[in-house]
Amino acid sequence: APRNDLDPDFAALLRCPLCADRPPLTLDPETGELLCPCPRRRRFPVVDGIPDLRPDDQQAPAPPARHE
Repeated sequence: APRNDLDPDFAALLRCPLCADRPPLTLDPETGELLCPCPRRRRFPVVDGIPDLRPDDQQAPAPPARHE
């Protein structure tokens, strides 16, 4: 499973910033992304424990993979 370090209590407070009714987001355990339940199925990445809730066209590019 992807490592995202998002606090579950904090995640429970998050809502979709793009939908008018602001539905709650859920964490996808397989991808580590936050998912909106709307018909558009919006996805928001979580990077180093910080959710990126900007629209797709404004999100930062994915950081390069770390080799440990």
